[in-house]
Amino acid sequence: MREYKAEDAVVAFIDILGSSEEMKRDPQNALNTVHNAYDDALEIYNTIFKVHRDKVQIRIFSDNIALSCPCESIGLEKAVHFIVVLSALIQEKLLHYSVLSRGGIARGDFFSDKVMIWGNALVQAYNLECTVAIYPRIIIHPDLIADIDYLKKKSIGDGGDLINWVAQDQD
Repeated sequence: MREYKAEDAVVAFIDILGSSEEMKRDPQNALNTVHNAYDDALEIYNTIFKVHRDKVQIRIFSDNIALSCPCESIGLEKAVHFIVVLSALIQEKLLHYSVLSRGGIARGDFFSDKVMIWGNALVQAYNLECTVAIYPRIIIHPDLIADIDYLKKKSIGDGGDLINWVAQDQD
């Protein structure tokens, strides 16, 4: 029997709002819209980050996007930065195509391979998306807030200040 192991990672779960109806109405347009928004976001992301950009794993299924980045190999700072920036870019590019999205970002145990994504970080990010985000926005888990506050105060040196990518809403 094979032994699989989850690792500490930063994970985002993004839901594309209204896509089920669009898939029924015009499946080709829905596919092209989401894929083009993703392609546009990834192109900008790859321009911003020259190093370690391959550390982010992306899984798109139906109207959901899961992003993950392991903390151990590159550190929490870069993992948070990569996930926050790519999440923001995806959300912005979807909006450019008149598509709303909402999501959650969390840290914790996570496993991903070609077949499966699994772990507490994914569950926490999903729960944020469906119970807290409510409106089109991406919520960061409270356990990451202290880390984000610290990271906002300094430049990571690999893509600019995190302060440009994270803002606090009134709630």
